[in-house]
Amino acid sequence: MLRNLIVRVLWVFLTIAPAFAQDADRISGAVVDPDHAAISRAMVTLLAPDGAELARTLTDRQGRFTFQKKCSAGCSVEIQLTGFQTRKLATPLPQPNIELAVAPVQESIVVTANRMEVPSSQVGATITIISREEITDKQSLMTSDLLQTVPGATVLRSGAVGATTSLFIRGGESD
Repeated sequence: MLRNLIVRVLWVFLTIAPAFAQDADRISGAVVDPDHAAISRAMVTLLAPDGAELARTLTDRQGRFTFQKKCSAGCSVEIQLTGFQTRKLATPLPQPNIELAVAPVQESIVVTANRMEVPSSQVGATITIISREEITDKQSLMTSDLLQTVPGATVLRSGAVGATTSLFIRGGESD
């Protein structure tokens, strides 16, 4: 009975292990997020030691990728996807699953009347800047609540929170 169990475990190991092996003619792996869920459509690039691109592919629905390329010592794999931090690993890959960390959100919104961002010192009209500190201090869940404090802006909400909200600037139309 014990011998049967050992034979079965050995057979499973021998049949599964080659799927994760990296050899000189093939580089493969799977890309996952911090929760170990597969990341599909991530850009995976195989780079030569000098940084030149040798091949490029996208991960499939299960987050898997494969390069059928021979790679000399010093090659690396770079993985990129919007919303995640770029990761670069030397080949052969140390493990079959490559985890990408979520990138910090660094976003700002600029509203202009000129279709171009212009320094506030060069704008000929009255402007109001709502700083990050003001937004944090007010702890408002809705942008409309922040805009109610802007001179010349009238915010009208038709009903409860989540209903249609209109913004009128200096008596203008909401559309």
